[in-house]
Amino acid sequence: MYRISIADVASLLLAFLVGCVAALEGAFWGNLFASSPYLNACYDEANRSYARSLSRECAAGHLTSGGAVQQCGMLSIRGSCTAYCQQLNTNGMYYPSCVNNLTGIPESTTRVITVFLP
Repeated sequence: MYRISIADVASLLLAFLVGCVAALEGAFWGNLFASSPYLNACYDEANRSYARSLSRECAAGHLTSGGAVQQCGMLSIRGSCTAYCQQLNTNGMYYPSCVNNLTGIPESTTRVITVFLP
């Protein structure tokens, strides 16, 4: 009898997903349960226009007719993920951590959702 472990399934699923994705979109992190709830986003500079062309605008921001960047709900678009997040882990295809700000005390979190575009 052959047994399949959760690790085997996870590895197969990850290999499938990495093979299907074409472009890194960005990342999201925050804390909705803090005394002052917040949500942050960052984008992949190389794929920002592509994300917008797919109407995936929460990481990169929506461009108004005047060219200004409009944020998505309560999300605060921080900027490029290369500035706000630790280098992308290419084995698992995720950002290990991101910071809330680049000045002052750089509050960091490892609870980051990394997203990709089709």
